[in-house]
Amino acid sequence: MSRLTTMKYNGSLSMYNHVTEMSNIIARIRNLGMSVDDSFLVQFVINSLPPQFSPFQINYNTIKGNWNMTELQIKLV
Repeated sequence: MSRLTTMKYNGSLSMYNHVTEMSNIIARIRNLGMSVDDSFLVQFVINSLPPQFSPFQINYNTIKGNWNMTELQIKLV
């Protein structure tokens, strides 16, 4: 859980791989019996983005609907 909360996108992986890695961590957490909502994971991914993604973050925060992980990954890639 601590790795998930402290992960930051640094450009060493593609955006697709970064989001996939975060999804894989959530899958392992779920296998341990913890419940994690997709909207929670989306927020973790949004928070892991560097400052140059602030327009993207602002756009996400102003949209009324929630994105699932697939939608987020498509928009980021």
